[in-house]
Amino acid sequence: MGYSITSLKNLPKHLEYYFFLIGDYDNRTFINDFFRQEFNIIASRLGEDAGIIQQTRKSRIEEELSEAIKKLPFKGTNVSNFLDSVAVQYPGLLILKKHPDDLTDKDTIIHIPFATLNKVYSDSEELLIDLVKFTKGDQQLMDKINVYIKKSKKVVSGLSIGFGINVGLFTINFQPK
Repeated sequence: MGYSITSLKNLPKHLEYYFFLIGDYDNRTFINDFFRQEFNIIASRLGEDAGIIQQTRKSRIEEELSEAIKKLPFKGTNVSNFLDSVAVQYPGLLILKKHPDDLTDKDTIIHIPFATLNKVYSDSEELLIDLVKFTKGDQQLMDKINVYIKKSKKVVSGLSIGFGINVGLFTINFQPK
């Protein structure tokens, strides 16, 4: 399913996966074009248990996402600071396993910058297949990203966050198989 919304209150709470397109993805890279031009195809292929979400021009979604994550009790971390700036510094795909209003500190949060997806994928059909498989429990998407990260050493993982300008992946409560 695909949603173009101005507020999280307009987003249903029954989905198993939420794929948020956050930050500016108007530049002309392969991945950004894929998400912009193929939004409806992605939405239909994800099915009824997952949704891809883009914000409208007058949206507060990024602010609302940041506020939802700030409510989580991550002690001694700067997760909320990272997520406050992620849209500006690292536009990308934010994957949540629950609606942002229902998140707990035990839930999975994954952020994959568009720049990382651009390095990992050169074929839009391959990325689309991996996104759909991810919603069914297949971790090929994350496996491919982890291969790239290991080669380039661009990772922020877990709750201790110390990142540089070339962050390739950010995860909380996600354990690769």
